[in-house]
Parts: sequence; structure tokens; C-alpha cells
Amino acid sequence: MRLPFALILLIVTLFCNAQNEGYWQQKADYKMEVSVDAKNYQYKGKQTLVYIND
Repeated sequence: MRLPFALILLIVTLFCNAQNEGYWQQKADYKMEVSVDAKNYQYKGKQTLVYIND
């Protein structure tokens, strides 16, 4: 009786865990400071990027 119960419990646990492994969350925060020289078709600036991948 213990073996079938343990086997079912193992299968259910693996199935539930497999559902969570494919999930991740990403976040990107960025800040840009840009100055544009329209006459010469140029731009200069700085960019800061923080990327989080859980």
C-alpha cells in the first residue's frame, strides 16, 4: 500500500514543481540623458541600465 501512495505523491510533486520552473520575471530600469545636435545629425549622451532576471 505504501509504494503506490509514494509513487503517486512523487508524480504529483514533480508535476507541480515542473509548472514553476518555466516561470521567471524580468525587469529593466533605465535612465538616458541625451543632447541632440540636429544641424550636424549627431547626439551625445549617457545611459544607465539595471537589468534583473529572477
